[in-house]
Amino acid sequence: MTTETKNKFFSFLKKNGLKPTSQRNLVVKQLLNGKDRHFTAEDLYDEMKLKKTNISLATIYNTLHSFVEKKILKLVSVKEGKAIFCTNMKNHYHFFNPKTGKLTDIPFQKIQIKKLPKPPKGTKIDNIEITINLNTKN
Repeated sequence: MTTETKNKFFSFLKKNGLKPTSQRNLVVKQLLNGKDRHFTAEDLYDEMKLKKTNISLATIYNTLHSFVEKKILKLVSVKEGKAIFCTNMKNHYHFFNPKTGKLTDIPFQKIQIKKLPKPPKGTKIDNIEITINLNTKN
């Protein structure tokens, strides 16, 4: 990794309020390739193992969850408690196919919400998550 690339990743982490560790740097490097994507922590771990990157699955989980807390990564919980991470931080929704385990983006404009309930006193609606579960046609 060039010094310029390394500085870019460290700047990204610092800008988002995260201590720039070498482990986080490895995860950011793997994720920031310019394309939006969906993946599990295990997917990322397998990708990094193929590249001979020495990082534990626990560290990947911790890093991804810290990115979710800082709102630089989305966490989509789907059936069976499976957690899929999404790098697309624009407002959008998802289709989930439990047979393939695949999550697919639905553009924000494709779903219209006509009315929302009032949130409990002292709170406001921060975000709306919609995941549409799919099944095969008969």
